[in-house]
Amino acid sequence: MSDEIAPDQGVYDALIAQGVSERIARAKAKAATQRKVRQSEGWQLGPRDAAEAAEKLAAYKASAGAGGGGGGATATATAEAATGRLSPEERAARVAASLGNGGAPAQPGVA
Repeated sequence: MSDEIAPDQGVYDALIAQGVSERIARAKAKAATQRKVRQSEGWQLGPRDAAEAAEKLAAYKASAGAGGGGGGATATATAEAATGRLSPEERAARVAASLGNGGAPAQPGVA
């Protein structure tokens, strides 16, 4: 575990006076201490500018080479799209493809 965090006594006392349980008051007091420490270290806490967040996300996606879809193959429109279920043949084809045996469906009873 990391170092023990000393709870902010003022926050703790105020919450106990409001009738909050000791467990919740202790957790919130520890969180208040962490916020103070992080602010003193120069962290930006609280709501951030949406434009800044969008720029950082775009920069990350560009550096990671992701277009937002995760880079994997996409599912094709089949009966699954309409019913939410796969036919036995579609299921067998997906299992075969995921196992890497060339997309050939497995034969029952054949190892």
